[in-house]
Amino acid sequence: MNFFKKINHTISHNRLLESYFQQFLDSFTLLNHSSFAQKNLCYIDAFSSSTFQPEVDFQFSIPNTFCIIYTLQGQCTLTYNGFSYALIPGSVAFVDCNSTIDISTFSKSPWIYHIFFISGGNIFDYYELFTEDNINAFLTASPTSIPSKFETLLSSNLALWDNYNSELINSKLITDILTAIIIEKRANPFPQNILPNHVINAIEYINEHFADDVSLDSLAS
Repeated sequence: MNFFKKINHTISHNRLLESYFQQFLDSFTLLNHSSFAQKNLCYIDAFSSSTFQPEVDFQFSIPNTFCIIYTLQGQCTLTYNGFSYALIPGSVAFVDCNSTIDISTFSKSPWIYHIFFISGGNIFDYYELFTEDNINAFLTASPTSIPSKFETLLSSNLALWDNYNSELINSKLITDILTAIIIEKRANPFPQNILPNHVINAIEYINEHFADDVSLDSLAS
């Protein structure tokens, strides 16, 4: 089955037409895997290094896969499991795609990113370690080796996928990234650019009714 035939998605607030969501999917390169890789290795289902223009908002979920997002330029808002994360340059997000992911971009500049959908191996165990604080994103420190690890994984798949050892190389590079982001997130225990959804909703309500007499009761409702 084509990987993206498993996807469940909705378009929110009429900000993104179906054709734009299809463009998002079309930006991905899909990879095939041997039975050995599916049973024993970490592997990439699909990956993309692309740009999203402002004013888009959509939700999706994909069974039995995980997603790593690294922001290069611009900003997007990732809403996941009750929290909203402002993914600014240098941010890393790691999510379980069994749950609904909401991505929105409303800034003036385009959002430029790397996204890898990954499966297999012991990725779930890495995910459990990454989210031991129940937070799915963090801002990398400076200096950091994480950007170069993403670039290596990307370039390896663009250049070496026909290589006999590609699946082994991919598995190693994926685990290198997962190890690095867990260690760096633990070293940076004060997450930035993260707000619970109820705070986001209150801010949006105030912005929409800034000329009105806003009471605490109206915010609570």
